[in-house]
Amino acid sequence: MHSEATPENLRTYYEDPALLRDRQRTYAVPLSGKGFVEWVLDHIELGAVRDVLDAGAGVGRFALPVAHRLAGTPARVVATDLFGGMLETIAEAAAEQGLPVETQVADIQALPFGADGFDLVLANHVLYHLPDIDRGVRELARVTRPSGTLVATTNADDIPVAVIDLHRAALERIGFAAEPEEPSTFSLRNGERVLRRAYHDVRLHTFRDHQVFPDAAALVSAYRTTGRFRAASRRTEIDETGLVEAAEQVAAESVDRQGGGLISPIVMGAFLCTGPRR
Repeated sequence: MHSEATPENLRTYYEDPALLRDRQRTYAVPLSGKGFVEWVLDHIELGAVRDVLDAGAGVGRFALPVAHRLAGTPARVVATDLFGGMLETIAEAAAEQGLPVETQVADIQALPFGADGFDLVLANHVLYHLPDIDRGVRELARVTRPSGTLVATTNADDIPVAVIDLHRAALERIGFAAEPEEPSTFSLRNGERVLRRAYHDVRLHTFRDHQVFPDAAALVSAYRTTGRFRAASRRTEIDETGLVEAAEQVAAESVDRQGGGLISPIVMGAFLCTGPRR
């Protein structure tokens, strides 16, 4: 799966925290019953962690569960993001849950922290959005303590994704060609190579499962939370109502072909990186 955002349209994809939260809920509980976030955190040794940075934290998908796991310890959890609306959502949720999560607007490519400041650094499903990924990874390594760990998650880029296939088919049905997918700058295929330029040891753990869309309406609902849909619907030459109707038709046909319901594979992974290069 490729990144769906380029630097110039990140705001289109991530300016609304509610849409990002709805999108993440679509993927929250796959067939195994264990979500990706819990699976990732189970791979991290948190016992000695005292300072955590979640860089590009979004609505707190990782920052809040980490804070929960560290509750009762003196650990500090800091969440950063480019968009203040995302951080407001984290702050509100943290206050409701009684979690001491700090928030700060920051660019991963120029982190406002001193060197060696964090035992655990998280960069989850975000590195492929950076205009200069090498600069961003060097910054993450700079703020990682010598004994610390970076956890960077991303997607496989060579499996079919139901909402992307739906997007392309719906556009074609109303007479528009979808823009070609650019190769991801950070995927399961190339992520190790990128990270080894800043960390001595990089290990990949792969998460495989499936998600189920019980009917066409569920698939279309998930599609409408994506940045691809929002970007297309904002184009003056595309009628949003027509795009939605085309998506509903394509989704219904896809579900019918599978005999009711649609199963889409999930392949994601977590790179655990230690030994930041100096």
